[in-house]
Amino acid sequence: MLYKECNDANPVDMFELSPMDGYVTVHSAVTYSELSGTAASDLPFVMRLDQDPRTTCWPGRMIYLMTTNFSEKQRWVASLEAAIKTAHRGEVFRRNRLQMNTILSMSCSDRKEFNCSLVLSKQLVLLGAEEGLFALTIQDKTNELIQLTGISSIHQISQASGLGLVVCQDRKLIMIEKNIIKCRVSQATTPETIPVPFKHVDGIQSCTVFDVGMWDDATYLCVGMPKKVVLMKFNPSLAMFCLRKEFPSTEPCSCVCITEYTALVGTEKFYSINMEHPSYMVDFVDRQDSTLAFAAFGAANHHSYPLAVVQVSPAGLPLEFLLCFHEIGVFVNNKGQRSRPKDVKWSGLPLSFAYKEPFLYITYFNSIHATVVPADKESVRYVVSISQRQITFISQVYQVPDTFHSCTRVLL
Repeated sequence: MLYKECNDANPVDMFELSPMDGYVTVHSAVTYSELSGTAASDLPFVMRLDQDPRTTCWPGRMIYLMTTNFSEKQRWVASLEAAIKTAHRGEVFRRNRLQMNTILSMSCSDRKEFNCSLVLSKQLVLLGAEEGLFALTIQDKTNELIQLTGISSIHQISQASGLGLVVCQDRKLIMIEKNIIKCRVSQATTPETIPVPFKHVDGIQSCTVFDVGMWDDATYLCVGMPKKVVLMKFNPSLAMFCLRKEFPSTEPCSCVCITEYTALVGTEKFYSINMEHPSYMVDFVDRQDSTLAFAAFGAANHHSYPLAVVQVSPAGLPLEFLLCFHEIGVFVNNKGQRSRPKDVKWSGLPLSFAYKEPFLYITYFNSIHATVVPADKESVRYVVSISQRQITFISQVYQVPDTFHSCTRVLL
């Protein structure tokens, strides 16, 4: 209940923290773009409460609260989050069909610093960690990790059609044959395999992110670095990736997505690279759409840089992407034009994203949200929180057998 004065017995407004058909999130940080008319000195003391419906029966609601000092704001945020968590405890699995199955549990003494994962088959999952590359056999009741020796700190793993795996090791790229990994794991009699051979991708240093994909019957590799973006093409005669084009950037590359005929990259803003004629990077977001002005011009000015670009269109339908910034996500088509009237607002700072039709999985520090991307582009989103413990990572999504319809592989 909200009161105008402390001694007032009649509330001027009410805000339900546990609505029957909705959910509430607390945003401890509010950006200048949300309250442009507020003094910059007051923003550190402002918080936001969002009340979003699970259905389209009524619109959502938003309220901003300002405290007198920062410590008071911290106490309010902690109290509100605790009250919401208590109210929703036990309701998630009763209300929704989404459930989380634990495939690996590790004690504190054995815990690894995992960064990524890749499902090779319905029996085998690869896990990349600071300690190296590990394999997990799903149907093995012991759920014991097998370390693939000879490979050190892993930051990202991707599967290249017909070429095996492309792996970011110590911020350099290497290539590993998939059959060799399966062979080493099947032959392992101890928690470690014999050394796994690999090949380096020449010319790649300080890789921040990469993506590999097919275009015009050829395999392309797009690599982001702190000061440039590199586009490479695989040469079957030389059995290696060769440089196609190099693009300078003013900010480190944070995300890459190879589409049907372009490569989308995020640095200080989102750019598009034409795969057929990769002469330069061009702005991807439609500048003529006033509703996309923040994404096209103002995001970097408010230190809200691109986090990820996620393809959210089912196979066979026109391409659609979710451009993810620090505070919001914007839906656009393959020409950078807005495809949905509503933006997605995060409940915190997202760590990673993954999409498996129709769910968009968003990883936060202490939870994973499964958001439905409706086929009806006028519909609002539906959110289900499927974990409330500290999250390490969420894997990239690949087409795997139906037994892996739930695309999250979470290590706690």
